[in-house]
Amino acid sequence: MPDVLADVRAAAVADVFRRVDLERPRLTSADVRRHDDSAWAEILAAGIVRRAEDAEWATCDGCDEPEDVTWVAGPGGRRAFLQCRECGVHEVAPECLRHWTLDLPRLAERLAAALGCRGRVDEVAAGHVWLLGRLANGARQHDVFLVRRLAWPDGEDAIRTCARFQSSREPVVLVTGVVPRREFWRGDAPTVLAVPEFVRLASGVLVADREFVEAALPAGGTRKRAAPISPFETPAGARWQDVEIRFQDAHTVSVRVLGATGLFHYAQMGMADGRTTLPTAQWALLRTFAEAPGGVLDWKNSEARRANKKRCETLAKDLAAFFGIEDGSPFEYSKRAKGWRAVVSLSA
Repeated sequence: MPDVLADVRAAAVADVFRRVDLERPRLTSADVRRHDDSAWAEILAAGIVRRAEDAEWATCDGCDEPEDVTWVAGPGGRRAFLQCRECGVHEVAPECLRHWTLDLPRLAERLAAALGCRGRVDEVAAGHVWLLGRLANGARQHDVFLVRRLAWPDGEDAIRTCARFQSSREPVVLVTGVVPRREFWRGDAPTVLAVPEFVRLASGVLVADREFVEAALPAGGTRKRAAPISPFETPAGARWQDVEIRFQDAHTVSVRVLGATGLFHYAQMGMADGRTTLPTAQWALLRTFAEAPGGVLDWKNSEARRANKKRCETLAKDLAAFFGIEDGSPFEYSKRAKGWRAVVSLSA
């Protein structure tokens, strides 16, 4: 049976949600044993899994072939046996037959709450599509759908024949598996996000990265700025390699580019959340780069996560608007370092 928990890098307990394969929600005791107790406790605390019926088959330890389970009643209670044609009859420990399954209705409800969706959660295509409600983004409202098993034979038909989905304008689609190619939608593609990219588990609660979601929404629904940008007077001909940024404190940086200097607050650089006036996730990411050895954010860093790809792109746009440098990017992906590297000079 294929693994249900994906084999990815060892991660902090808060990121354990990324290891759950939502496309194949059947969890066996063997799957659970591959991860530490604290990681499994996070999933149980979130209430998104429940005990399923015990398995009626198991894999033979000798030949690795699946065989049906035979239960035999005796004085000590019921015992499970495999009658393998290659290895003969042998007993199976009952705990090896325990299974769990993903509670999809509850997962939909928890995702809706994490995103702050308004409205009632509704299963609009049995086993495939859930309407999580409406997500407010500035003056716009987006229907949010949780969609799973798009790659299955009946997955495409389910979404094509779902009247509620087809009638929605500018929907946000959260997929539990691989993001399908643009051609899959046969027309204007909706905003599509893979759930593990922006959702994590913290103390048994699903937490969504709203900055990541809002950055992916169509133009016109982008985040507001709490204050206008105060563009840096960048000398002509400057490149990203000429930019030096040093954190003075949690909210302020000093900047130097080819002799030109200045002191700036995060809001002046366009990195204040328009709703709270607090620093955005991009400002936090800039500081993470400044504190990272060599300005490289790789998978060894505790702040590493797949959402950083989108965050790096948004941060690059913020810095380009502030410095007015159009050529190249202040960050690049390094295959050698297996992570993102700052082209600008950063220090904290």
